[in-house]
Amino acid sequence: MKNIVTRSLSGVVYVALIVAALLAGSYWFMGLMALFALLAMREFQMLTAGAPGRSALGLLISTVDIAAAVGLCLITYDEMTSVLFDSLIVAAYLIIRIVLALYDKRPDAFAATGRSVLSVIYIGVPLASAALLNSLSSPSLKLMLIIFIMIWLNDTGAYCVGSAIGRHRLFERLSPKKSWEGFWGGMAFCIGAGVACAFAVWWSACSRHGVIYLNR
Repeated sequence: MKNIVTRSLSGVVYVALIVAALLAGSYWFMGLMALFALLAMREFQMLTAGAPGRSALGLLISTVDIAAAVGLCLITYDEMTSVLFDSLIVAAYLIIRIVLALYDKRPDAFAATGRSVLSVIYIGVPLASAALLNSLSSPSLKLMLIIFIMIWLNDTGAYCVGSAIGRHRLFERLSPKKSWEGFWGGMAFCIGAGVACAFAVWWSACSRHGVIYLNR
């Protein structure tokens, strides 16, 4: 019960932040995505085996990784600007990170470089894409809300169904409590919401056309 309350409260805060940023404007949402990138990168670094550590070089590597992910999120004014500057950021990051690997004395220095690059791709690129999508045009506000609603419904459906009837483990090595039942439950919630959204959009379009026709 305590776990459910904690998840619910954290979810409310999470939803409120995203919706408030979407309503406040593209710059606020861009800043929120940059903040998420920073926090997620730090968590990834703490969870990843062979993280750089607390040496001067290790701190520099961590900072470069975080700066790359955050930088991708902050350069999302328009499509052309984003593509140009994000390409420069990626190119500069890869060069700097590979050079730093040459000075890394750990036995798995280049494997650690792979983890660094993966973290920027896995975390920075999706969040930067969300920020860019939100900044392209005003209708994207609705699209971003729909995307986040789908994510929340998938997570909620997977948790509820998995907690109730989950028996067959999905990937126990990665997440011991996740089940196939929860996975398909989340998918069912998502698909149901998608059908409902499609119907709502269709109904809205039909209503608008009907009004236009009647006005003529």
